[in-house]
Amino acid sequence: MQAYKLLSLLTVPFLIFCWSCTTDDDFTAVNLPTEAGDIQLNFRVSDDDSGDVTVVATGAGFQLFSFFFGDVEDEEPTVILPGRDVTHTYPEGTFTMKVIGQSAGGSTQEMTQEIVVSFTPPANLVTNIAIDNRDVTVTPEADNAAVFEIFFGDVDNEEPTVVMPGSSADHTYAEDGQYVIRTVARSASVNTLERKDTIQVELLTEPETAAPTPTQADASVISMFSDAYTDVAVDTWRTVWSDADFEDVVLAGSAVKKYSNLNFVGIETTSTPIDASAMTHFSLDVWTANITEFRIKLVDFGADGVFGGGDDVEHEISITDPVQTSWVSLDIPLSDFTGLTTRSSIQQLIFSGDPSGSGVVFIDNIYFYAEGPQTTAPVPTQNPDVVVSMFSNAYTDVTVDTWLTVWSVSDFEDVVVAGDDVKKYDNLNFAGIETISSPIDASDMTHFSVDIWSASSTTFRIKLVDFGADAVFGGGDDVEHEISVENNNPATWVSLDIPLSDFTGLVTRASIQQLIFSSDPAGASTLFIDNIYFYSDQPLTQAPVPSQAPASVISMFSEAYTDVTVDTWRTVWSESDFEDVTVAGGAVKKYSNLNFVGIETTSAPIDASAMTHFSLDFWTPNSTELRVKLVDFGADGIFGGGDDVEHEIAITAPAQGEWVSLDIPLSDFTGLVTRASIQQLIFSSDPSGTSTVFVDNIYFYSN
Repeated sequence: MQAYKLLSLLTVPFLIFCWSCTTDDDFTAVNLPTEAGDIQLNFRVSDDDSGDVTVVATGAGFQLFSFFFGDVEDEEPTVILPGRDVTHTYPEGTFTMKVIGQSAGGSTQEMTQEIVVSFTPPANLVTNIAIDNRDVTVTPEADNAAVFEIFFGDVDNEEPTVVMPGSSADHTYAEDGQYVIRTVARSASVNTLERKDTIQVELLTEPETAAPTPTQADASVISMFSDAYTDVAVDTWRTVWSDADFEDVVLAGSAVKKYSNLNFVGIETTSTPIDASAMTHFSLDVWTANITEFRIKLVDFGADGVFGGGDDVEHEISITDPVQTSWVSLDIPLSDFTGLTTRSSIQQLIFSGDPSGSGVVFIDNIYFYAEGPQTTAPVPTQNPDVVVSMFSNAYTDVTVDTWLTVWSVSDFEDVVVAGDDVKKYDNLNFAGIETISSPIDASDMTHFSVDIWSASSTTFRIKLVDFGADAVFGGGDDVEHEISVENNNPATWVSLDIPLSDFTGLVTRASIQQLIFSSDPAGASTLFIDNIYFYSDQPLTQAPVPSQAPASVISMFSEAYTDVTVDTWRTVWSESDFEDVTVAGGAVKKYSNLNFVGIETTSAPIDASAMTHFSLDFWTPNSTELRVKLVDFGADGIFGGGDDVEHEIAITAPAQGEWVSLDIPLSDFTGLVTRASIQQLIFSSDPSGTSTVFVDNIYFYSN
């Protein structure tokens, strides 16, 4: 048996049909797609229930074809030349025919074809007909049908359009009118079934639906006309020198500009020139039933702002053969207007079209927009001491080997936005970023942070991959996790601050070597990305060790001293979470979601009469104001007894992400006129209810 090299394989179901055949040339051609794509098979089936199937194989570049008919085991191939026929007799049933085409050079292509030989006549013929203007789609259905012949009834001696079950036939009528569509269902039986459907087609003369709603963010748009935005001033939508009729109309509830008998029309904004210097695109929606070429011209009057002043520039874009009777959304990069070398004083927009003087066009949503961000991402506020930065002008970055791996499906570009470096991913399906040469140890980090701007993405996905202790991908200890975030604020900077604990599958973080961004819609998203870093929202080092002599100290909490009795570090009336934690081996008090928290020593009041200072160390990732209140219950030792005194000190704009040591003279607590029975210490913070504060070394001392 001859050996063949297999290049491609495609199985396509095909139901053999039979009707009267009068000559050897009476074939039905069926083009069968393959990945390699050249083989064409023509079938003829006998109508005498004999099961005879005659096949002709053709295809450019083939020298011969080998057939395996698929109805016997250990079948030897039947070899024929291109264009020659071969006949095989099948029993009734379902079979798989294999055809191998061989070129002169010896390469081969292979396809398989399912063949169902049935002699039951068709029944229950139904035709599903969809009409859109003069475009008609017929989807026939019938029991036992092998093939359908469709006659659209608009030409004499019409050859049928042949479709297989489950497929449709499309047709466009040249003229409006009433037509009879005849559909014939055939099987392997000599008996057929047909039906006739009368339809009416008519070309639309105006839109039946509104134009698509624009999705660009308001902040990035300069709109001339759109219900979706606030429009700039337009002096006229038809200048006196125009050659067109103009009308404001409302269609499907939407305001639209209508130009008829269009040769050309000028639109002017001379009283308020448009500065499109920061814009990247010009957009509009167009609907026409008869225009074959549509042209758009933009004119900038130059720095002098005067037409004909010598510095005018312009450029015209031509859209040939626009789709008719449907809204066409034009989204044109301003860079395509190559002659428009300045864009800060655009005062004219000119439409023209063919056929000249008889075109009708409806226009909506005319605006300029900027594809990317016009402002920088928010500046990160984390202290560099608790940050591992991959990319940010605010920090020193670690080494990143590549911002787009070879296996990524995305375009990539380093860009500058308002003076700030930004990573741009375009046509993004997924993009791999690797730090193989310098794995990131995020063991002590608590959060992953990134700023993303996208006008097109509906969902962001972020995957972190740790290669494990062996630091080798695929070594068996790799771990990863992906976070998905809906983009609820398109065309604005979205700051993502994700606890690493949310990456539940990332059970190790000492060797992070891959970061993968992906997005929906896949392959069509554009993302601008900045400030990619890990950080810790808790201290990584202990607070400074106090240096006061123990004999001069009354300590509430410090490993450097012996502490007095504290009844509670969080009273029942507090509004805060509380936790005893360990930082770098040292005990620390942690308050989170802090509004205010009360600390009490009622069972053993503190006599600070001989003390001169109050001291503590605190660390916060986000507090903008920390307040410290001391309360003395007075000589009666009872709260509310009439001799209570208190005073609160505010520390505004404290340093974040580092230990801050407070050493406050008790004389600054001016309202604390007695200090012999201090029983309450109260911390409060802004932002109220969301602050986190770590506290250590809380004590009074005398100098």
